[in-house]
Amino acid sequence: LIVPFVLHIWKNWRAMTNYFKRAPMALALALSLVAALAFAVPAALQSDGTVRRGPPQFAIAQAMFDAPLATVAPVFGLTEAEALAKLGATTNGQTLTQIAETQDSSAATLAQQLMQTAQ
Repeated sequence: LIVPFVLHIWKNWRAMTNYFKRAPMALALALSLVAALAFAVPAALQSDGTVRRGPPQFAIAQAMFDAPLATVAPVFGLTEAEALAKLGATTNGQTLTQIAETQDSSAATLAQQLMQTAQ
């Protein structure tokens, strides 16, 4: 599809440049931009006016990483003590993010460790 597109542009270049020089094209482009912004701006903002930061799955994962391990452990089917043992951590009350920082790892890696079944 790229080759026909390039050939079309090449064959019709003069006609297209003449078309872009006219006022109706500039008006159509301006109206299209306004219409696009009318959809893009609300989609980029959350209901409270803050900027969205990715898909909801990322927000859920980040909330899990920032919650205390005692709160998160049941999600993995573990108690807090079992989760601490799996991670090789000894301190209670920390989040996965905090534990990952002390272990020079990432919270996602620790979550994967918690999901692994005992062997």
